[in-house]
Amino acid sequence: MSTPGEGLLRERRQGIWRRLRAAPLTLTTLLTGKALATAVVALLQIAATFGFGRLAFGVTITGSLAGFALLAVAAALLSAATGLLVAALGGEEGRARSVAILAIPILSMLGGLWLPSFLLPEWVRRASLALPTTWAARGFEGVSWQGMGFLAAARCAGVMAGFSAVFLAVALWGFARAEARRTAEGGGS
Repeated sequence: MSTPGEGLLRERRQGIWRRLRAAPLTLTTLLTGKALATAVVALLQIAATFGFGRLAFGVTITGSLAGFALLAVAAALLSAATGLLVAALGGEEGRARSVAILAIPILSMLGGLWLPSFLLPEWVRRASLALPTTWAARGFEGVSWQGMGFLAAARCAGVMAGFSAVFLAVALWGFARAEARRTAEGGGS
């Protein structure tokens, strides 16, 4: 499995990134474009997953449809931001893959994506509120089968958007720092 961040690192290794950086674009613009492209793919995956769930298992949205759409957009942006963060922290494909392999299962399990959160100890449930996956799980289960209204869904989406903003800021900082280091060493982008 390849994350969007790994794809970006692969582009760097193959020299594609250097050509992209030669264009009259800022690093912020380039990374925003990568994030938006990744978010569109993630949004299509969410639509396909819920569409399949509807057809195969009768999954319905019992809560706010607008809330569901807002959650889907927030989750797609979170996916893109997380991919860029992993790439920025990993620095190269192998390390980024190792970070993803370690982080994704832990965040998924603690956030309630792999098993219901009520099965976890109380202290884990409280601590998991600091994870974006918890808010994604709460939001999607809320609008799909608990009848969650728009405001509650918007709260979950807002928390995910906050995580996305932080992740994007750290990723931008990491990429800018790496480019400055490569430039100082004479290696370019």
